[in-house]
Amino acid sequence: MHSGAGNLFEQWREWLSLPPDILIEKILNPLPEASEMRQVSPFSGLLNSQQRALVLRRFREEYRA
Repeated sequence: MHSGAGNLFEQWREWLSLPPDILIEKILNPLPEASEMRQVSPFSGLLNSQQRALVLRRFREEYRA
């Protein structure tokens, strides 16, 4: 597990209380803090591999347009 996972999960608790548009902005931020947060995402294991592939494909399609 990530050495600072406890602190990062606490930060996730704060992020998840934000309005969706702000949460999305934070999650997609290219800065190191957001990258570190994505390494200990509370969403890990939420989707099976097929569901994850579908979400990623739809995301790419949506943001290419």
